[in-house]
Amino acid sequence: MPRHRAETEWSRTRVLAVVGAFVVLVALVFGGYALLTGDGDEGAPEAGRGTQDETSATTSGGATGAQGQDGDDRDDMDAALETGATDCAEPQVVGVAAAPQIAPVIEQVAEGLGEGCTDYEVTAVPAAAVLATLAGQGETDEGATGDGATEDGATDDGAADDDAVGAAPDIWVPDSTLWVELAAAQGAPLTPGPVVATSPIALVGPADTIAETGLESGAGWAELLGAGAPLRASDPQQDAASLLTLLTAQAAFGDDAAGQQRAAAVLINLGRQLTPADELLAAAQDGEAVVFPSSEQTVAGDDALAAVVPEGGLGTLSYPVVTMPGGEADVAADMLSEALLSEDGAAALAGAGLRPGEDGAGPGVAGIPEQAPDLAAQPDAAQVADATARWSSLTREQRMLAVLDVSGSMDEEVGDTTRIGIAAAAAERAMGLMRPGSQVGAWKFSTARGEDGEDYAELVPIRTLREQVGQRTHADVLLDTVGALDEDATTGDTGLHDTVLAAFAHMQETYDPAYVNSVVLLTDGVNDDSTGGLSEDELIAELESRADPERPVTVVLVGMGPSVDGGALQRIAEATGGRAYVAEDPADITEVFLDAVSHRAGR
Repeated sequence: MPRHRAETEWSRTRVLAVVGAFVVLVALVFGGYALLTGDGDEGAPEAGRGTQDETSATTSGGATGAQGQDGDDRDDMDAALETGATDCAEPQVVGVAAAPQIAPVIEQVAEGLGEGCTDYEVTAVPAAAVLATLAGQGETDEGATGDGATEDGATDDGAADDDAVGAAPDIWVPDSTLWVELAAAQGAPLTPGPVVATSPIALVGPADTIAETGLESGAGWAELLGAGAPLRASDPQQDAASLLTLLTAQAAFGDDAAGQQRAAAVLINLGRQLTPADELLAAAQDGEAVVFPSSEQTVAGDDALAAVVPEGGLGTLSYPVVTMPGGEADVAADMLSEALLSEDGAAALAGAGLRPGEDGAGPGVAGIPEQAPDLAAQPDAAQVADATARWSSLTREQRMLAVLDVSGSMDEEVGDTTRIGIAAAAAERAMGLMRPGSQVGAWKFSTARGEDGEDYAELVPIRTLREQVGQRTHADVLLDTVGALDEDATTGDTGLHDTVLAAFAHMQETYDPAYVNSVVLLTDGVNDDSTGGLSEDELIAELESRADPERPVTVVLVGMGPSVDGGALQRIAEATGGRAYVAEDPADITEVFLDAVSHRAGR
């Protein structure tokens, strides 16, 4: 039967610690991408049907129990369970950490199991907290003194020490097999059992919002974005629905350069404002115009919400019953699995809006196919690490100086617009997708643009995008200024080398260690400085001599049109650890510019 205790052992530290586990995993596989850690500190709402809480909500006690008991006693307990004996001297206490969406059902089904020989302590806890605990296995709990008091003298009143690692549960029921993959990649030899429930993922929002945008299931991502849906997401390192959406969105665009550039735009759009899943659900239930990844369970029985599934699907939440190393709770886990897969268990799961087993019937939510995606097609830990690293590089806050070529050749016509029109639109779009905490400024350059004859001039100083400038935000001022560049602004030659060095020096002088500091420069030609200036060799020598490991600045160069010398751009960029991109067709510059911005964020 289940036992109830206050949920205190799953502290905020575990949610934060899981980010450290991701950093280790990604560093090993992909060479050290820096991952998001600031958005995972989310509230602790009560568990309820259909929510995907980012922090735990208690339905019953802490997950300690079985692993601390003597092995011989455990063998006797398992034998008693197997023979149906009911004269146990002391019940086996089995800690169960379950995803908040399924924890109430597990508590209900566990009632009465074990013939009095097993007490299931069921705790609603997100997978991130369990991952953190598993990552800390084997470490010493430095915050505990063993006498009921913490080292700082405070009495242990049930609140967990924020620095404590704590014990792993005996049984874990996460909301995706992906978490099990990640735990295994961290070295935890888990034993995954059967999947006892599933719930397909969809894009969920108020029914009125879905109707107004004209979104329908089966639409491609390009169509979804074109509909202007107010897409939002949660931190994929905390929320399985957002993680699986991230993975499927990346895969949907293909592996070629153009596809990955389009995927970058989608991911930047999704990551502009990460919001806890429970807050997104509450906003949607209040009628706020938001569309976000969630599960079929969220929508089941709620007529105010609607769901759409893009072409190819978004994956499925799956709830496996997992045991910890040692096999001390295997019998209890088997009993729990069998009970959840029984007729009564299936009815309880269906009543909570879940699909029983791996292929059970759904609750009949409009817009969600009856046939759920195949669980065998789920990505593995390496794919998760890759996708998470890319997400982090795309969605982290940035500090960037955008430098735009306004030389005379930029007024060349391209279709019904000009090169400068295309470049301005590309820069405007890329900067418009940046997170509000990013710091961005803009320069223009050709020749003799500055007050003292410099080849460059400031358009907008570097400020935080959300900063107020008069009655408007800096983002508004920046986008309006860059967007207004047209053929009337173009004149002169291309003072590329002097401008690169000046921009590099400016970012060094104003360096902010809280960000990756970079220059992203867009040009349509080679260095053609009629006023003199540095040669390529002189520029590279200057960049290399000024390099400062305490103030690293990356230069990313973007060339457009057939006159660009891609080799020269690459040599210059490499001198700062950056890279160069070339779009021979100016019409492709928007996607190339987005790709350049995304990669400089992940340096």
